[in-house]
Amino acid sequence: MKFGVIGYGSFGKLLAEVLAKHGEVMVYSKNEKEKPAWDNVSFASFEDTAKADIVILAIGLESLDNVSKRLAGLVHKKTVVVDVCSVKQKPIEILTNNLGGKCRILPTHPLFGPYTVKDGSFAGKKMVLCPFDFKGRDKIMDFLKNRLELDVIEMSAEDHDREMAWVHGLTFFVGRGLMKLNPPKGGLTTGYYQKLLDLVELESTHSIELFNTVQRGNPFASEIRQRLIKELEEIDREIED
Repeated sequence: MKFGVIGYGSFGKLLAEVLAKHGEVMVYSKNEKEKPAWDNVSFASFEDTAKADIVILAIGLESLDNVSKRLAGLVHKKTVVVDVCSVKQKPIEILTNNLGGKCRILPTHPLFGPYTVKDGSFAGKKMVLCPFDFKGRDKIMDFLKNRLELDVIEMSAEDHDREMAWVHGLTFFVGRGLMKLNPPKGGLTTGYYQKLLDLVELESTHSIELFNTVQRGNPFASEIRQRLIKELEEIDREIED
């Protein structure tokens, strides 16, 4: 099996490392300064990467439209194009508009990243899979569950985005705010305060592209942010009164 990975950021590197155990991996990246460190992984042109059996778009939401338009003239009916964005409704809309009928589209959200995966294995990690129905579904599911050993959760794109507005939207928003506040580490740190510091440290590992995808690409994230701001302002008024 041949895999194509478009994008060689931290998540693209993780994909290349894990998938190299299961087949040849071709990577397309605008920046080829860092040579892949694993056997079976090599840089390739965009056109050659698009010829893989499974093409994974390890890119941000802001790049998805342009990249999928480039793919439209290169993929074939049997190609599986995998989206791994942290939001689901918008990417599905983009890929359907640009690639619908040209290939097979697999919308996913891996609920893990380079900082939570150890020993180059996805075993036991959760991945959301939005409904899809195409020839070869059973083979795809077998690969995800039995070879990559993922805990696959199937749910609609809307349900995913509603829940992730809390899980990612809220936590990333609070974490980013705390990071900008830059809370000090001191000798009087308590366990409760340490959790805030841990959240700051976690948020510092997230790129601004991921943060913007989570906040701007999720249609339900704004409501959660505004509810939090409103409650904090109300608490502040009660304190002052």
